[in-house]
Amino acid sequence: MSSKTFCALLSAAAGLTLACFSGEGSIGAICDNDSQCGNGQACVNRVCGMCNDQIAQPGELCFGDASEESVFGQVVDLERIAVPQAPEIDLIGAVVNGECTSDTESDEACWALYAVLPDEDGDFEPDPGLSRVNNPGQIYAFASGDFDNDGQTDVVYVIDRPDFPDQTAVEVTYEFLGVQFSRGYIDINITADAAVVADFNADGYDDLLLADHEGNLLNTLIASPGSDTAFEAVATNVTVIQPRLSNPADIDGDGDLDLIVASASMRVIQTLLNDGAGNFTPGVEIDLDLEAKPTAVVLGDLNRDEDVDAVVLVSPVSGSGPLPDVDGEALVLVFVGDGQGGFTLEGELPGGEDPVQAILFDINYDEWPDIVVADRGEDKLPVYISREGGFPDSVLIDVAAAPNNLLPGDLDNDGFDDLAVANANGVLAVVPAEN
Repeated sequence: MSSKTFCALLSAAAGLTLACFSGEGSIGAICDNDSQCGNGQACVNRVCGMCNDQIAQPGELCFGDASEESVFGQVVDLERIAVPQAPEIDLIGAVVNGECTSDTESDEACWALYAVLPDEDGDFEPDPGLSRVNNPGQIYAFASGDFDNDGQTDVVYVIDRPDFPDQTAVEVTYEFLGVQFSRGYIDINITADAAVVADFNADGYDDLLLADHEGNLLNTLIASPGSDTAFEAVATNVTVIQPRLSNPADIDGDGDLDLIVASASMRVIQTLLNDGAGNFTPGVEIDLDLEAKPTAVVLGDLNRDEDVDAVVLVSPVSGSGPLPDVDGEALVLVFVGDGQGGFTLEGELPGGEDPVQAILFDINYDEWPDIVVADRGEDKLPVYISREGGFPDSVLIDVAAAPNNLLPGDLDNDGFDDLAVANANGVLAVVPAEN
């Protein structure tokens, strides 16, 4: 169904008259000022729309000014956590690295988790009762799931501690928002900096996949709530060097959750196909044939053909990694999947300065997934607007400088999706929707 047809059907079903996108001068059209939009419309975020009417008009892009909440240290990861006791509320879990703020030596490394909620004024503030601060060591990743299938949110922390044999370990905390209890630390035998949570063996329990940021190993940990360690190590699979993990999706159409990994040092992407038990076999490997390195992969159905597609970010900037900066252009690569594990490069989009994360979601309510990129080299978010699966138009949303993590969702419970944006300078910003 085209976006025009969808908009017309929505208008009829709701008993409303919606100004559907139909090209220049209509809702959803790219603009530079209000005079280029239709009657009753305004140019917001360089897109024609009818914002602040409490209706999500298909095509409009209604985001207001970001509210900033400074936290300590470098924001490493964001996670949206459901609150079972209050289904209308989701909190933002932000994990950060920095120096300890207690009575310890000032230069000692500590990590913290800030649980951020909107207050009665709509501002987002950390909840002291749910936050954890002054934890020794550094944190690489943070993820949530339901590892014991009890309907409560559990969390995992991937932590670097010099006193562990392999320096990296996993801490599992059950019932994050209830009566918390932890299973202690799990020695994972690799130096992990990424974690993906999903039910990889289809038994109803979320499992955990960890990537070795120094080598070429993946560890699959299958949930085992009755065991002492909460997980059983099923397999250690060999993959590309310094793997960057995608979100899980069924790439080959067999019903199991697969992955794509990208290698910053090898400049390739590789499919990893799940056998249904959490064992991953390397599939197609695609040489990007670029000087710039891949930094992130995200999967979704971009053209709504029910096959999984992929977006790959590449950047010439090394960041804090061991690789030097290189010549080359920052790009957003769009790959179309064939539903059987194969991918074809469909297009290249400009990637800004240093793209490090992307999310796919319908930011303008026309039922086509758009691409939103965190560009660490800028203070804006590039948004590539889908036109029925293609991306001829792009705009920029103002945010705090150097964004490196994005989290979409209705964070203030007003019925419209907002954007949480974190950066390496210790700032968490929420960009509110103003439909």
